[in-house]
Amino acid sequence: MLFSVALVVVSLLWIGQDMAAWATAACAVGAVGGALGACYFGWRFVRSRGDAR
Repeated sequence: MLFSVALVVVSLLWIGQDMAAWATAACAVGAVGGALGACYFGWRFVRSRGDAR
């Protein structure tokens, strides 16, 4: 989960820099991938907490 959040943060920080188009696209893919990972791991956490009750 923390790795996913860190990937989003770092990607969004770098996306604002003046870079080549491929590097900007890589940052966008990293941000989206990190956000999807955070959602996935967050959903698994919520589901695991719901089963414990």
